Amino acid sequence: MSYKFSSISAFSTCWPYICFSGLGPYMLIVNIFDKEHLHRIQIGEDGKNCKICNSFISDTKDLFVMTLKDGVYMLYTLDLDELNFFKHKNEVHQRFELLFSYEDDHVGFKELKDIHVRGSSRKEIIQLN
Repeated sequence: MSYKFSSISAFSTCWPYICFSGLGPYMLIVNIFDKEHLHRIQIGEDGKNCKICNSFISDTKDLFVMTLKDGVYMLYTLDLDELNFFKHKNEVHQRFELLFSYEDDHVGFKELKDIHVRGSSRKEIIQLN
């Protein structure tokens, strides 16, 4: 038997991570190799009007999340590699970093359809011969 929870949105995957929203202003993040932990990271303020529109996980394991708060679109990022419990062995408190924002009137009040981003080049290995 399966259930559909209509409040879940911003679903994205990139091995070994699964991310989605739906329980208030939080993103839920699962690492397939870490079955003991479900990361719940706040992206908006409790009680505030915050819609998590979309998310994307880059090849460099950076999570990007677009939100809409009071007529302002905001793009946040989070380094998923920093959530590695096998590396840190204790609870790590991570916060999203705001990359940029713009007001919805700049796009004629059109709804966000999708995002695609490139991961951070700081994580790419450059081979020098």
